Amino acid sequence: MAWQSRARQSCVMLIIGLAACSGDNSNGANEPRPAPQIRLSITSVEDYPGTFGSVGAYERLRGMITGEVDPPDPRNAIIQNLTLAPVNERGMVEYVAKSMMLNPKDMSKASGVLRYDAPTAALSSANLI
Repeated sequence: MAWQSRARQSCVMLIIGLAACSGDNSNGANEPRPAPQIRLSITSVEDYPGTFGSVGAYERLRGMITGEVDPPDPRNAIIQNLTLAPVNERGMVEYVAKSMMLNPKDMSKASGVLRYDAPTAALSSANLI
């Protein structure tokens, strides 16, 4: 199906963006740590109402992001009580989050810019997801 190809292209762009934000796999110690894993699965694709300028129609992709966080990594020190969380066999703390992405149906008209809104307790994007 055409939407599967568009969804796959969007997922690749998102995962590349997430990986770029994660930095390297060095935690400042002499021994290298395994790189945290990130996986995005799309659970549904639906038309998004309206059209938007020359880009045209959009679609909404909903899914789940599954990932890992490395507790000894100093960049993760800001995460409260991370060192108290259970770890998997790789020594990582696992997480799961809902995701929602809007894509142009015709990806050749996409600008190449990914806008990311992180929901917070005060301002949730739950109405979008």
